[in-house]
Amino acid sequence: GERKAGKKSKPASFESEIDRLRTKLALESAMRRKLLNEVQDLRGMIRLYCRPRRTSGTSIISVASQEILMLHRERASFQPEKSTPLSFEFDGILGTEATQDDVYEEMEAVCLSALDGYNACLMTFGQSNSG
Repeated sequence: GERKAGKKSKPASFESEIDRLRTKLALESAMRRKLLNEVQDLRGMIRLYCRPRRTSGTSIISVASQEILMLHRERASFQPEKSTPLSFEFDGILGTEATQDDVYEEMEAVCLSALDGYNACLMTFGQSNSG
């Protein structure tokens, strides 16, 4: 009789531990979603990233920092008389060597927010068949 009583108490303790862990997981998941979306709100609802494509030869663009891209008009064959470069500021610039995984890492938080039920939109622009 002692073995049966011992076996019955273990499943009950396992069930209570499972319930406790499920509750803890639900609370942690809710906190993660809340904090992630607070970070998204702090970063701003609209963000602009740039991923310049590789070029062969001399490029008319250069990356001055992780947020600033320079357009060197003097290097362009269609505007050689323009000598002042233009600068453009972004929330982030992914280098020409960036992989699709690198792009996803930058956009992961937005994707997770969408999966959590928040409104999100990713817009991309590029040459056809460029990836």
